[in-house]
Amino acid sequence: RPFLIGGLLTAWFLLGAFLPFFLPFDPNLQNLELRFAPAFTQGHLLGTDSLGRDVLTRLLYGNRAAFQVGLGSISLSLVLGTVLGLLGGLSPKRVKALIALLNDSVLAIPTVLLSLTLIAALGPGQNQVVLSLGIVFTPLIFRVVLGEVLRAREEGWVHAGLVLGTGPIRSVVFHILPQVVPSLLIQGTSLFSLAISLEASLSFLGIGAQPPQASWGLMLQEARDYLFSAWHLALAPGMSLGFTVLLLNILGDMWAETFKRR
Repeated sequence: RPFLIGGLLTAWFLLGAFLPFFLPFDPNLQNLELRFAPAFTQGHLLGTDSLGRDVLTRLLYGNRAAFQVGLGSISLSLVLGTVLGLLGGLSPKRVKALIALLNDSVLAIPTVLLSLTLIAALGPGQNQVVLSLGIVFTPLIFRVVLGEVLRAREEGWVHAGLVLGTGPIRSVVFHILPQVVPSLLIQGTSLFSLAISLEASLSFLGIGAQPPQASWGLMLQEARDYLFSAWHLALAPGMSLGFTVLLLNILGDMWAETFKRR
């Protein structure tokens, strides 16, 4: 079952990655004569927005932007959090206490507030969102890795390997990291959905993706003034965002159940 949901997500993201190349419309091309055109008007399968831009094309480009932000921020946080978690779990107590203190200091700040603060310092834009979310998610990954490392370090076969001459690096790579991967997979999936939601929220507030870039959050922001006259403009990005986050959360729950049985 996890592979079925994972396959649906992969197909959905691949659709956003490659289908726009085969569509006849530019996501930023304006046609004021076709403003608010209904679906199936002159080849516009989902109609056009307030500037006459093709909604389907912008929706798929928004899919790509969401995937890029999610993948970029999660990759950054996984690298930083795993390195810090391994360092904290395998270092002397003073070093571990210092890293844990810095980590808890970051966790004490609400996620959205910290994201807003970092973007205010870095400036608006998609790359800044990736960097800020990667920093925000790092403490969460750190706690997962630290807990798994401390647990795995007490396993008898790890001590046996060290007694038999297994080097520290080899022990980390072949004995400890495999124990961490399942927890990282579950946490990473949940954070991926959170990253997509936060990217849409920040873009909606005007500090994420910037016009004329296509983003689900920007599409919702532009559609809010036309909810009664052109409600379909908000329907497509809203459903896409909800569908993606729902699938990611279901996948995370399935991974948790799968590894729990093992």
